[in-house]
Amino acid sequence: DLDCQIISQDPPENALITIQSQFTAKWIVANVGLKTWPSDNTDYRYLSGDKIHLQPIYDFEKNVPAGDRVELTVAMQAPSQPGVYSTIWRITIGQESFCNMKITIIAG
Repeated sequence: DLDCQIISQDPPENALITIQSQFTAKWIVANVGLKTWPSDNTDYRYLSGDKIHLQPIYDFEKNVPAGDRVELTVAMQAPSQPGVYSTIWRITIGQESFCNMKITIIAG
């Protein structure tokens, strides 16, 4: 009933990000499940990996019916030390979570 497809992400995997610079991670996500993602009960949140986000949870601003797409954005900041950093986010509706969104950056 609940399923997604990642259509695109920005920055792309392994993008070089200047150390300590702020950037916005963006995913275009399609609802390929059978149920609407209701804005009053749906959010996307940090699941695991490096904590490069500026806040760990975001609410959906509108309902996303089956077949529709939504842009999800997360304010992030590259760490102060050069290296490879990955973070995973997930959509949550009530007690159910699905749709891993992973991003890996190279801070340099």
